[in-house]
Amino acid sequence: MKRLFSLILILLFTHLTFSQEDGPYFSYYDNGQLKIEGQYLNSQPTGKWKYYYESGQLSSIYSYTEGKLDIEFVTYFEDGVIKSQTLKEGDEYISKSFYENGKLLSVSQYKTGYYKEYLQNGKLKVEATYVDFELVGDWKSFYENGALEWLVTYKDDYREGVYKQYYSDGILKLEGLMSKDKKEGFEKRYSEVGFLEWEGEYMNGNFFNTWIKYSADGDKVDKIKFKEDFKSNKNALIIPTQIPEGIIERVPIYPGCETFFTNKDFKKCMNNSIAKHIV
Repeated sequence: MKRLFSLILILLFTHLTFSQEDGPYFSYYDNGQLKIEGQYLNSQPTGKWKYYYESGQLSSIYSYTEGKLDIEFVTYFEDGVIKSQTLKEGDEYISKSFYENGKLLSVSQYKTGYYKEYLQNGKLKVEATYVDFELVGDWKSFYENGALEWLVTYKDDYREGVYKQYYSDGILKLEGLMSKDKKEGFEKRYSEVGFLEWEGEYMNGNFFNTWIKYSADGDKVDKIKFKEDFKSNKNALIIPTQIPEGIIERVPIYPGCETFFTNKDFKKCMNNSIAKHIV
């Protein structure tokens, strides 16, 4: 799932450079080693296409039906271990990726459904939900002991709503809000024993207004005031929270598309720009 869009772009532009004559197609490295083999029918790629490393080891297998890239594929590390795959299991297409030692790295339903990522010891590292390849709802990451570390809310593949971070023993560490992928509004930070330690405000992702520090008894012990054109020389006492990025692979930002902030908008802008360029 996480590489599908990039793979489609790579394969699309690769095939745009190919000869469109019907029959077998072969491409070779400079050393004579086979690089690509496939078949054309009616000037379109068809059936299985195989790609090889320069060493001769199989790199990936894709297939086409009437010129369209099929969902199922397999890629390999250079030592022959499976790197990633999307295969049909029952009524669902399931995508998996693996560590180089063969252990499961991630598993997800194709296009819409669950996503789970694992540490090499087999414990859950990340879990999330996708709709049409876009993150929605709660994105969660976990400590090695299995405790929840982060909860970040997504909408249409960007961070929108509540975020929370926890200490490894389950005590809430901080909480706040995001709007259109930027921190916005109040954030509260808690000590390891659970008392409110800091609270303050963000605007457009930056510190804003007055941040207040509290003692264990709830007394105000310090404050820092921020303005758009002013930063207190005391701001070393507090640093901005870095919210984890749940997006597995950001679409490259095509020149002219910098004003957008979601993968969906990046893709649309890039597709339009490429189409204009091709014309």
